[in-house]
Amino acid sequence: MGFKKAYRIWKDGGYDFESAFYYLQGNIRNYFYWKKYGKYLIPRFIREQIFWRYSKMKRECWDNSFCKTCGCDVPELQCCAKGCPSCYPRMKSKLEWYIYKTVKEIII
Repeated sequence: MGFKKAYRIWKDGGYDFESAFYYLQGNIRNYFYWKKYGKYLIPRFIREQIFWRYSKMKRECWDNSFCKTCGCDVPELQCCAKGCPSCYPRMKSKLEWYIYKTVKEIII
């Protein structure tokens, strides 16, 4: 879904402000995540979480470009701060992510 379409839906009352914010945040992070020098604009602990979320995503969700459970756009909304109920938790702070990686034995 493009920005113009998302804006029209939000303007007509289809999205609340929080959903529009997460959509914009996810699209911006996803854009810079794949750019050559974008890694300097996204902190390392957030890049690690994005990578981890991509690896946890179900194949059928990736193929359909949206999550089967919550209906969020893939991969854009995997880059935003909110979590998916069945796929991954919310984005964590730097300290929370370090502890989470240690406890769950996540290697990136």
